[in-house]
Amino acid sequence: MPDPTPEPLHQIGALPIRKDGGRIRVLLVTTRTTRRWTIPKGWPMKGLKDHEAAAQEALEEAGIEGRIEKDALGTYL
Repeated sequence: MPDPTPEPLHQIGALPIRKDGGRIRVLLVTTRTTRRWTIPKGWPMKGLKDHEAAAQEALEEAGIEGRIEKDALGTYL
């Protein structure tokens, strides 16, 4: 019998940080509909690498521009 658990869907996101003196600040944004705190995230985009798509999501969802790392900070299910 096949496993009924669906494959996890792949999303990408940006964790916007700013180094301010000796402190690291994390920027959270709120969603338009529920007003819950979140980070900019979305689906992979054709023609863009994951880190490029994450940068695009940050720009579109929060107006954030900056340097983005190519390597993922982490993953979760």
